[in-house]
Amino acid sequence: MKASRQSGKGDLHVYSGGAGLLGYFAFPSSYSGALQDDGIVILFSSVPGGSTTGYNLGRTLTHESGQWLRLYHTVQGGCAKSGSSSAGDYSADTPAESSACS
Repeated sequence: MKASRQSGKGDLHVYSGGAGLLGYFAFPSSYSGALQDDGIVILFSSVPGGSTTGYNLGRTLTHESGQWLRLYHTVQGGCAKSGSSSAGDYSADTPAESSACS
């Protein structure tokens, strides 16, 4: 997918795509044997000045960068072990949520 990658796994690579999701990245478990899949893909029109109204402020890249840095969603692990560091975003200082809310 990302054949242009030229450096190691400690370097953040950002790619732009044409349609579909605003952005995504692969968890390390998803690319354990395929370093070329490490990085972030964002919808090109979600950057500042892009044509995706309401989503063109650069927040998609900010959000996905946080994900790449392993700042998970608070709903990531569910609430099975609420209050522990293995629920939600795997950080004990953030309450786990069972589902996303808007």
